[in-house]
Amino acid sequence: MLAAGRRGPFWSAPLPPLEDIARRAPFPLYGLTADWTGGRRLHTACVSDGEVTYVGLRHGAPAREDPELVVTSFLGDERQAHLLLLHAAHHLDVDDGQQPAADVGPDEVMRHQAGRWRPWTVAVEGRDQVFWLHDAGHRWAAFARVGTVRVLVAATRWDRADVRLAIVDPAAYAVSGSTTNR
Repeated sequence: MLAAGRRGPFWSAPLPPLEDIARRAPFPLYGLTADWTGGRRLHTACVSDGEVTYVGLRHGAPAREDPELVVTSFLGDERQAHLLLLHAAHHLDVDDGQQPAADVGPDEVMRHQAGRWRPWTVAVEGRDQVFWLHDAGHRWAAFARVGTVRVLVAATRWDRADVRLAIVDPAAYAVSGSTTNR
């Protein structure tokens, strides 16, 4: 992933600041509800062909050994479903080198990873939403389609009982330590 505003060999203009990318996302961004009072930072974003395709919001203290939870909201199309699952596999270190090709649909990806995921219910905007959870001990990840958005929650040393999600304003998230991708 590349820092916001940097130039590289694959694009001709600098990326806009991460906060601008997050504000122009054409889909709602999910994060922890307002009753969670810990640190909040913009974490990552991706722009593809000028369109924002995902934005990640990090919750927790900045130290690597502290618990952290990242909620990434993805554009809801089929292209993003595979990317979402690859993000989850990367977070969990469960990539077995046998990932299906990038052009397959989410159902095939789920079949490939069958047995690793189980249903888990999370409060989203005050209503129960079923996510698919993979628990790998101190690390876990869960994903669901929430309306038109695919949401990935990836955590390290975070108590799942403390997860309640809502649509959030990216302006409430600090920018330090953030990355963008193109």
